[in-house]
Amino acid sequence: MKKNQWWQATRTVMVVSVLSVTTTGCSENEMVTRAEHPAAQITAPQAANAEPILKRMAEFLAKTQQFSVNLNDNFDVVQESGQKIEFGETRKITISRPNGLRVDLEESNGEKHTVLYDGKNITVFSPSQNVYAQTTKPGGIDEAVRYFLKDLHMRLPLAALLLSRFPAEVESRTQSLDYVEKTLIDRVPTHHLAGRTETVDYQV
Repeated sequence: MKKNQWWQATRTVMVVSVLSVTTTGCSENEMVTRAEHPAAQITAPQAANAEPILKRMAEFLAKTQQFSVNLNDNFDVVQESGQKIEFGETRKITISRPNGLRVDLEESNGEKHTVLYDGKNITVFSPSQNVYAQTTKPGGIDEAVRYFLKDLHMRLPLAALLLSRFPAEVESRTQSLDYVEKTLIDRVPTHHLAGRTETVDYQV
């Protein structure tokens, strides 16, 4: 059965399961505490304030020094017969600014892959495929993400949310934005926004 290699670009439909923003000490064994998210301040729907809400969220992520995103990633692969088969992956993306980026990927068949960036080198490790590769890419997380997408053609869902320039990116690309509703995610009161760019529709 045909399946795209894990690093190749495909059309992706994503369901984000958890967004946890954390602050940590120097030791991995120290207690991790959850930073207060702007959504926790919701008191009533704010239909007229969609743009400030989106901007506040983008600035919050861009300024947060350490956070991780856990997500479920589903994509279709067209077989030689023309039939579409859906495959799934889970990813954990960990950011430690200014230079730390780690992506842990597990495919639906159990295969695992890891991508590391330390501000100088990008390292890819896939034990099941016996793959270890490294390339030099100084400059920081923004430069590394751009290199992932444009030069290596790797899939990195939610890539824009990882960038320090995320506020400017979302502002320049969003052509229209609507407030949908106030909702709950894992019992946390949350703003539901819907935006449109030149090429995609998105929801936050």
